[in-house]
Amino acid sequence: MKFKYPLILMTPLIFASCGILELLFPVEFPQRYIDRDIQQSELVGTWNITPDSEARADDYFQQTDIERRELNAPWKSINFQEDGVCEVEIVENWAVNNTVLQEGDARATCTWNIDSILGYDEGGSIIDVPGVFIRFEHYNKSTDAYNVYYSELYVVDEDKELVLWNFIGDPIPTFLFQDFKKTSK
Repeated sequence: MKFKYPLILMTPLIFASCGILELLFPVEFPQRYIDRDIQQSELVGTWNITPDSEARADDYFQQTDIERRELNAPWKSINFQEDGVCEVEIVENWAVNNTVLQEGDARATCTWNIDSILGYDEGGSIIDVPGVFIRFEHYNKSTDAYNVYYSELYVVDEDKELVLWNFIGDPIPTFLFQDFKKTSK
């Protein structure tokens, strides 16, 4: 019983120090967002993961000391067509526990469009940014229901070249990026 009271007194101090640490060492989110409207014609074509991003994704899935989440874009290549249809090359182990993307027929339902998606400002608050919204669906006969998977890719203009990207896993604390560059029209 003697330990009960010091613990009660320490709890507010612990909570207060967490807030102070956050103020003293703020997390600054990278601002990799395009600041202009994107045209569909700029995105039509094949986008491949960059070699360094592929290595980062593979390294991420080799880690055993973290709870791994599936990638927001579990593919090495995606082709955006003018009619809003897309084709992907799914990497099965990058789509951890994903019941939609594990089904072969879901890949045939890939659609895309340019939209406002949620990003982060420098302080980590949610903001609207231009991006690419991707959708897959799978009809599950046993449950008589459609399962839907959504993915979003941010767009940035780096060195006069568009790059599609998203975070690998949880953005904090590592800020690992999965980048795609256009390889054909």
